[in-house]
Amino acid sequence: MRQQPIGSATLVRSAMAYVLAGGRGTRLKELTDVRAKPAVYFGGKSRIIDFALSNALNSGIRRISVATQYKAHSLIRHMQRGWNFFRPERNESFDILPASQRFGDSWYEGTADAVYQNIDIIEGYDRNIWSCWPATTSTNGLRRNAGAAR
Repeated sequence: MRQQPIGSATLVRSAMAYVLAGGRGTRLKELTDVRAKPAVYFGGKSRIIDFALSNALNSGIRRISVATQYKAHSLIRHMQRGWNFFRPERNESFDILPASQRFGDSWYEGTADAVYQNIDIIEGYDRNIWSCWPATTSTNGLRRNAGAAR
């Protein structure tokens, strides 16, 4: 018997996004003195992380986890207040994963280590598909425009 092809809507419903938002943002200098790069304001009330989260949401992904690390308080507060509309009864979730030094005494040492230290949580979602998203995809333009303003 021939199997039916899996539609994109089915694939998206079985996917989760794992957003990496632990960036220090040293090249942004004063903008990241008191907050992580993903928490830097962009065009009013928006933060840089909102681009990645919006992209995941507009792609149809309704299970999102965000791994934080550096100066995460304002980022966590922003996500708790602005991204709290996901409903578990609709099979949606939004989880914030603070760095927790699960293996050893060091914090995340890059993208692969951030995934590795949270692999048990990622596997616990029991998703067929998951994707890893950087939280700071739009900062190249921000840095270029900030440099031009000087």
